Amino acid sequence: MKARIRAERKRLGLKQKQLATCFGVSTEWLIYGNKGEVSGDRIKKARKERGLSQRQLGAMMGIAANNISFWERGVNNPTAGNLKKLADCLCVTIDWLEEGDRNRCSVDSKPLDSWKLPDDFDTATFTDSPIALPWIGTDPESPAFGQIDHTSLFTFKADFFRLLGLHPKHLAMLSVTDNAMNPTISKSDIVLVDTQETSIDSDSGTPFLLSYKRKKLAIRRVEKDLADYLIWADNRTKNQALTISLSEWDAIRVVGKVVFKLGSV
Repeated sequence: MKARIRAERKRLGLKQKQLATCFGVSTEWLIYGNKGEVSGDRIKKARKERGLSQRQLGAMMGIAANNISFWERGVNNPTAGNLKKLADCLCVTIDWLEEGDRNRCSVDSKPLDSWKLPDDFDTATFTDSPIALPWIGTDPESPAFGQIDHTSLFTFKADFFRLLGLHPKHLAMLSVTDNAMNPTISKSDIVLVDTQETSIDSDSGTPFLLSYKRKKLAIRRVEKDLADYLIWADNRTKNQALTISLSEWDAIRVVGKVVFKLGSV
């Protein structure tokens, strides 16, 4: 197998490092296979520094949380594909996860604040640029409840937004606190909210993040009728939707539209 890979690489005129980059693996992995074990301690350290639980990291990668637990405890190692995803989600290099004595950061430049980006910012041009998204406060005792908290940030590569087809400028992150939107969205899932999208369309049933009198924050599907609004969660049917009159709607603030759940397929 190695001989065939080497012959094909030479036929294509690629260096080992170029081929490794194409497959999202390290040069050492390409040469020796998954010889060196990925350090579970380094995975755990980087995960905690990013403020992620095992469930949240698993959701970002589209895998079950017990895989993260296995890797951190050294039960087994991630596959080449998962290793690349893991490094991207933790914003570290594959070499650092495997060796520990190389450049740790996957990007050297300072993260760009998403809300300061120009409207014509091209994520396709700056694919490796780190972009910091703010969180939406979920603590009812905090002044940031239901608001964008620019002091609490999470960093992605610009290429992440390019793949989603989203401009990061008006996006914010939310850690879901209930299971009302099960099975679509579950407690502890992370969603991206477009805070510029606050208009409710007729017959859309799109999930929006709603704030009620700064006391309650909830993701609900919303439709606008002729004289009122319909609100419902995914653990109920639309026939059980709550009807909100236009005067009652004044007490509700639309924080934004839910545009993506990390880890969704």
